[in-house]
Amino acid sequence: MKKAWIIILLGLVFVLSSCTQDDAVICDKDQELNMWNRCVDSDFSFDYSHDLDVIIDLDSDASDHVIEIYSSSHDPGVSYVGISSLIDSLSSVMKPMNISHKESKLIIQYDVGENDASDGYDYKMVFDAERNTVSFNMFDIFQYMNKPFWSPNLSYTVYRKSYQIQANEVIQDVNINLDNYDIDVIKHEEDVYIPLYLADLFVAGNNINLYEMKNHMIVFSSHSNIQPYLDQYQAKEQGELLNVARNTENFLILYMDYFYGLKEFFDVSSYRQQIESLTLTESDSFEEYYTKLNRFFISLDDVHTRFINAGYNNPSYEPITEYPEGSRLAKFYQRKADLECEEKTEPFTFEVIEDTAYIELYRFYSNVDDLVTAFLNVRSRVNHVEIDLSCNLGGNSTYMFVVLTLI
Repeated sequence: MKKAWIIILLGLVFVLSSCTQDDAVICDKDQELNMWNRCVDSDFSFDYSHDLDVIIDLDSDASDHVIEIYSSSHDPGVSYVGISSLIDSLSSVMKPMNISHKESKLIIQYDVGENDASDGYDYKMVFDAERNTVSFNMFDIFQYMNKPFWSPNLSYTVYRKSYQIQANEVIQDVNINLDNYDIDVIKHEEDVYIPLYLADLFVAGNNINLYEMKNHMIVFSSHSNIQPYLDQYQAKEQGELLNVARNTENFLILYMDYFYGLKEFFDVSSYRQQIESLTLTESDSFEEYYTKLNRFFISLDDVHTRFINAGYNNPSYEPITEYPEGSRLAKFYQRKADLECEEKTEPFTFEVIEDTAYIELYRFYSNVDDLVTAFLNVRSRVNHVEIDLSCNLGGNSTYMFVVLTLI
């Protein structure tokens, strides 16, 4: 899932909060209670900062939308976005969403089908500014948010079957207390605001990413080449190292605790101790900071998780590509070299010999639509299927289930 490949986006920021949810809340001397009975700085302010042009199609110079960025006095470097306005700006790549407000809450609901909410919505997510929480009814809520899943080549029932298969396996009723990660949900006027990096995780869906530049917000797919975007638009100014390190630490703990998994394998209930032991906030330079992150990802020995690049905070940084001898990573990349996987430029190969379909599938992305279409064209004369995943680097689990559903 998105986010099975950890990409450290470098504008991460957060808001400190020292309040609790107890009935009697005692604030620090420089703080006061807000309308939600939470402690905030006495001089706290939350104000409009600037606009970002939303660029979804790189081939077009015209932006599709403009989104307003807000800043908090807790940390002036943070970019906050209104959830409702963000979803509106992403309408061309998002499934239609039902958005409602109730006091401090913003509620997002949508159905996996096409206008099929007669029996209730399949998915529901709630951002609560009073409790500073985000909750959702099923963990795979992010799988179906984006329009690319609804291929014109395939029947909707295929995706519905995929959803039903996964729904029996996913974790349900997830509630995340963002106080544990020093991240705030803020109710302001008619919308609920969260940091842009958090919106990338919770609102954008699995298939697209949000990247903040100086005057633009770039919307690109999980398998896009981001470099043309970086070349065309002006980068954001370098962040302050301590602030970037703190925000990365908090966000990474959140991400690893809820989205990474493998807690039983690593015998942990939370990744907090491992991440805090990196001492990111004690780094003396961005070079040191990124090297610590890079080595942490390598220590996981996980072929689906790696350091991609350092973005605009340190564009010259070269990720480490040396892996411990005998590790899964070392074996994996050696196997890729032996099979000449880098030479395979097509998304898949497909041929039928006698009554057997032979498939080499290199990624579980939108290429699956074309593969399934090709398979359906010869389905009547195929009795056996052989799928070679030797050079498959993973991708999105929904597309994997689409393959399993049909084949």
